[in-house]
Order: sequence, then C-alpha cells, then structure tokens
Amino acid sequence: SDSCDNCPGTNSDSAAGSDGDDDCLADAGYTGSGPSVVACAAGKFKATAASAAACTDCIAGKFKVEVAQASDTCDACAAGKYKTSPAQASDTCDSCIAGKYKSGTAQTSDTCDDCGIGKFKATPAQPSDTCEDCPANTASAAASDAENDCKASAGYTGEGANVAACAAGKFKTVAASAVACTDCVAGKFKADTAQVSDTCDSCVAGKFKSGTAQPSDTCDDCGIGKFKATPAQPSDTCEDCPANTASAAASDAENDCKASAGYTGEGANVAACAAGKFKTVAASAVA
Repeated sequence: SDSCDNCPGTNSDSAAGSDGDDDCLADAGYTGSGPSVVACAAGKFKATAASAAACTDCIAGKFKVEVAQASDTCDACAAGKYKTSPAQASDTCDSCIAGKYKSGTAQTSDTCDDCGIGKFKATPAQPSDTCEDCPANTASAAASDAENDCKASAGYTGEGANVAACAAGKFKTVAASAVACTDCVAGKFKADTAQVSDTCDSCVAGKFKSGTAQPSDTCDDCGIGKFKATPAQPSDTCEDCPANTASAAASDAENDCKASAGYTGEGANVAACAAGKFKTVAASAVA
C-alpha cells in the first residue's frame, strides 16, 4: 500500500522517489528543507521553487516590508533618498540633506546633487531641483541650505532677506559677504549708494573734513588767512599765510595769500612798500 508521508508544512515540495523529509525543499519565497523551512524575511526574496537556497537580499537602495516574497518585488527608495545597506525591511532610506536633491530612485549611495551657486533649499529629501534663487543682490555657495546663506554682493551688506545697499558715504568691495560697508575716510565723501569700491571723492585742496562716511560735499573751508594745497585733508591742517598777507576762505595755494595794505606781492614774495610809496588795498598783490 502507499505509505508515503507528506512533506512538512505547506511551503515545500519534493521530487518523486524522495526518501526523507530533507528532500522536501522550500517553495519560492521560502528557504530551507524538511521541518526547517521558513519564509524569506522582510527585505529578502527567493524566486526559485523546490530549493533550500538562502533568500536573496533586496539590494542597497531598495527595501521590502512583506515576508515570503517569491520574486524581486523590492521597493525602490524614492527620489530624494538613498540607502547604502541591503536587505532593508522597511523604508529606512536616508534623505538627501537640505541644499541637495536627487531625481533618480533606488540610489545606493549619497549621490545627491548640490543646489547650484546662488540658490538654496531648506527642506531635505528633494526629488528634483526645487532649489530657490537667492534674493536680489546676494549670492550663495553650492549646496546652501538656508536663505541666510545668501550673502550680500559687493556694494551691499547683510544676508538673506535683510540686504541693503551701502549708504552714500560708504562702499563694500567684498562679494558674497554679510560684512558691513566701509566708511569713506575723513577728508572724503560719496553721494552715490551701492558703491563696490573706494570711489570716495576727496575734499578739494583748501578744504578738509574730520567726519567719516560723508554722503555729500560738506567739506569745511580753510579759514580766512589760511591755505592748503593738498586735497583729502582729514582735519584742519590748513597753513597760515605768511606775515603781512591774507587769503580768502578755502584758499588752495600759498600764492592765494595776497599782500596787506602797505605791502605788495603774494605768498612768500611780499615786501613793504618802499619809501615814497603806499598801498591802501589789503589782500592784494598790486604794486
């Protein structure tokens, strides 16, 4: 009579003429033989039937939650994510960090692409280039992850949404920097804003200014009886006219110092009127 035994469980099968339960080999989705047949764990699969072979890992970049998978139905890590380890039993895919993105799925390593120069993205796991442009008059490095990574251009100061042009009387030469604008030095001024270099204008000879960051020509005159030949003076370095001479305010040369009444000439070349001569006009070089 037929005294053959059934293979253990319901997830194995044997060939005709088998003489032991170890000949009962696992179905697809299972591994082992005889009484030691078990379902492929989550994160694994086995496509071969009637085989005791081990289950195959879902490759890096994929995962599977369900057990006993009879084919490679592993799910891909979504765009914007990746996974370096195989046999993942759940979606443990790692996100591309903020400032990066990835459009491909099933990524097996961090091949996330940088947001370009002049862009940023604060949200991780981006599946496409959703990087945002920096505000006007700013720039950022590649892979920037915050709006405040956008630093002010030359001629501007601040970062992110808080950027302003350098005020009149100031300038900034450094690009992609939040540093403050630099004052025009004493003795200089500038009426224009957003200056990208030291284009500050000098107080002309005969004038001076002790204050910095002057937004207009508020330079002070050398006083009456004084002069200064050198421009851009940061303080009152005006020189006294020679004896027996006088000058108008804002004089820029020693020869602006004209002879007093009773004297003739100008600058260093002044002499008293000779005996038998006179001069009534002051501050004049006339004979």
